[in-house]
Amino acid sequence: MDRDSTRLGLNPDQLSRLWNIGDAVELYAVPNDSDQAKTEFLRDVLVERMPLEPMVTRVLSRALSQACEGVQPFPNNSYGLLLADPATDVTILTRVKDHAKELVRPVHSEGERQVLAAVYYAAIACALIYHDRRISSFSFDCLAQQYKSLLEQAWLTSDLRDLFEKAKEYCDRKNAAGAKT
Repeated sequence: MDRDSTRLGLNPDQLSRLWNIGDAVELYAVPNDSDQAKTEFLRDVLVERMPLEPMVTRVLSRALSQACEGVQPFPNNSYGLLLADPATDVTILTRVKDHAKELVRPVHSEGERQVLAAVYYAAIACALIYHDRRISSFSFDCLAQQYKSLLEQAWLTSDLRDLFEKAKEYCDRKNAAGAKT
């Protein structure tokens, strides 16, 4: 087998970061198969890369799309890496949020819908925590309730669990301070 095909086009640094994410995931007791399926789907979503712009894929042939990935502002960063990095720009977080929202539409499984909702709310949480910026019209009270609900899910990765705890605390502080909702 070709050495490059086993690395999926990732350089050694990118492979190392991907392995570190996998090593950092704490396994939670998963009470049933449904939670296990959600955990696996969440992990699958978090390692996916952002897609090419729709116009680029329509205009260019399939053979050129791989070459075009190199000009994307975040060509090799998975959702998990983007959400874990405090330096991820708010515009990219907004794209992650919007893309998760688009992916929910054709999904028929409730478990997949819940996982994509977690990615959606994770992008909102990153913008709040890392940039003190709102990228949704939800009130802080509504967001705090969503984060509380998400924290009850056994299938969350430890990184998302930590992020949602911080986001809930952030929203609770904003509510207590009487922030505009």
